[in-house]
Amino acid sequence: MPNAFVFIALFGWPLVAAYLFYARKFETAIIWSVLLSFLLLPASISIDLPGIPPLNKETIPNMALLLLVLLTPRRKFSWLPDSNMARLLIAMLVIGPFFTNALNGDSFQFGKLFLRGTTTYDAFSNVFAALIQLVPFIVARNYLATEEMQLKLLRALLFAGLAYSILILIEIRLSPQLHIWVYGYFPHSFAQQMRDGGFRAVVFLGHGLWVAFFVVTVAVAAAALWRVADQKVKALYGYATAYFCVVLVLSKSLGSLLYGIFLVPLVILTKPRTQVRIAAGLVILAMLYPTMRGLELVPVNTILSAAESIDERRAASLITRLNNEEKLLEKAHQRPIFGWGGWGRNRIYSETSGKKRSIADGRWIIVLGTDGWFGFIAFFGLLSLPVLAVWRQTRPKLRGAAPAITPVTAGLCLLLAINMIEMIPNATLPPWTWLIAGSLLGYAERLRTGVAEPSASAAPAMPRRRTVL
Repeated sequence: MPNAFVFIALFGWPLVAAYLFYARKFETAIIWSVLLSFLLLPASISIDLPGIPPLNKETIPNMALLLLVLLTPRRKFSWLPDSNMARLLIAMLVIGPFFTNALNGDSFQFGKLFLRGTTTYDAFSNVFAALIQLVPFIVARNYLATEEMQLKLLRALLFAGLAYSILILIEIRLSPQLHIWVYGYFPHSFAQQMRDGGFRAVVFLGHGLWVAFFVVTVAVAAAALWRVADQKVKALYGYATAYFCVVLVLSKSLGSLLYGIFLVPLVILTKPRTQVRIAAGLVILAMLYPTMRGLELVPVNTILSAAESIDERRAASLITRLNNEEKLLEKAHQRPIFGWGGWGRNRIYSETSGKKRSIADGRWIIVLGTDGWFGFIAFFGLLSLPVLAVWRQTRPKLRGAAPAITPVTAGLCLLLAINMIEMIPNATLPPWTWLIAGSLLGYAERLRTGVAEPSASAAPAMPRRRTVL
């Protein structure tokens, strides 16, 4: 059972965020308030109050962040991006729930399970939840859209990762216990954290897969910082990259390990412009995946054969995921435009017992089933747009050379793109991904208007000031 500290931590977070804004520089406070809240607050618990979305480790920090940004004097703030496409996608996120809920007023009975129809109240609640989720995106587009701020974001990821890795290694050695010790409960299935005769770390992220994805994120950040560091500190960033590669192996997540094997050499060895092109290709692949899956263009048998050659148990898990994808995709196609709405209506149940007969792991199938193609295009399109916008602005022009791009921006593009790919098998979407997306979109808008041109290099020195850690 959760202890009292759960509620103290959640409802006391706005005070912590306020202290960060008081004690640190404005942009630094934005970054650390997003990072620390997700890394430290309790996972898999929400407080449901009428009229507002569930209060949890994402909604409370995001609302606090928005309030503190708006209360900061002399800070120009724009609610909407300059990009017409971004505005359109945000508008789709806002109006989509009203169509979805209007078309899903019917109720269903599966044995003892009753699924009620959706209402206008649900539509307003869904819109509010979507806008709260976008807070880091909107704030980052306003205040983290320069190379200097992108450099700060990568550094913050690295420093947070260095501190968090101590907790990760403790749990890998002792088993995931920190969440129980601090908050009094375990946030997920303990059995899923047991792998290869050892344990995955969970810390305060809710699942070992989230921890492993955070580790690969930090490894890529360290590699990008190594690319632009001066000779005095270059070796330190190299050691940090190697260290997180080791931690990634110990995290026992095959998917994240493959991401690391692909991304870290890519960041170290290739040109930034090449990295941006690859990132653009990855986000396009993520957007096209549902269509490819429906048309049976995904080489399922090849993927399964490769998985079986590595680990039969993980191949069995992959088979289960793919089978569930097919079932849920079939149901999603019954209401393809605006989906089935919430309350689990997108899932499959036994007609007699009412028990669930499907498992929704990938965020793409969750969004497609719940909000239909309209919601899928809005949600994934908004995440894809920053990478595509950067790629478009840095392509060679017909007249004149293309703007230069640094490994810092390219590294962020890859991080956003790989999170898009990660949402195919899993639902992993940490709030710092929205920070990255907002920073990249604002940066692309600045390039388009000529307000800011990227410099040829941005060498990060190790900071002399005391960090928030």
